[in-house]
Amino acid sequence: MVYWIYKDARDEWRWYLKSVDGDKVADSSKGYKDKYDCEHDVNLVKGSANTPVYTLAEEQKFRIRSSVSPFGVSGGETLDRCRPVLPLGVKTNKDV
Repeated sequence: MVYWIYKDARDEWRWYLKSVDGDKVADSSKGYKDKYDCEHDVNLVKGSANTPVYTLAEEQKFRIRSSVSPFGVSGGETLDRCRPVLPLGVKTNKDV
């Protein structure tokens, strides 16, 4: 995989990640005025390889028992209050 950094049409720095078969698998969600800030975010993404991956179903079913949570929830609280922000018009199973 290879990270690429470039300037867009708005003269802002952006990055994207290409797989070995040439598919773009990730990109920056915003432009950066400074190249350093763009490179910094690439390094944050590169350093997140060991970050756990959760599904929305896991968020809604399980409790965090640890006092340190990736969701900002203290030990024992349910994750229901940490529901992700959904686009307008999208209903969750709680809205049905």
